[in-house]
Amino acid sequence: MISLKYCTALVFVIVLMFIIQPIAYSEDLDAEVVNILNDLNYLYSRGVDIEDLVQKLDHVVKLIEGRDYDEARVLLSEIRAEVDLLKARAEEIYLYKSIYKYGLLGLVLSTPILVYILLPRVYLYLWFRFRRKWVVKKIGSGARK
Repeated sequence: MISLKYCTALVFVIVLMFIIQPIAYSEDLDAEVVNILNDLNYLYSRGVDIEDLVQKLDHVVKLIEGRDYDEARVLLSEIRAEVDLLKARAEEIYLYKSIYKYGLLGLVLSTPILVYILLPRVYLYLWFRFRRKWVVKKIGSGARK
């Protein structure tokens, strides 16, 4: 027969395994969350819209806190796939957003110059267009009859 000491030790080891296994599993998920957060920080610095991914990651963290590790693992793999796709396009998005931003800035800064050059020309064109049929008569010059 198995002695009481061995049964107690066996129960202690089994309970310890049930306690340690979720902690180790949780640490793996925490490390993955940290890696995804670093990638999201990079994407944010490049101007990529990551609001949806942040909300999903928040949901994953709540699942981890609720000890639903399997669903958290599935959602983390989906988020990782989306992040990898966005990282592949991050530089392209950054380039387009930079071109848009600096192009808009150039347009705003050139507006006063364009108004200075074009406004008098438009004003004269419209003035001549509306008054071209006016007749100018000479009054009071020369001798009166």
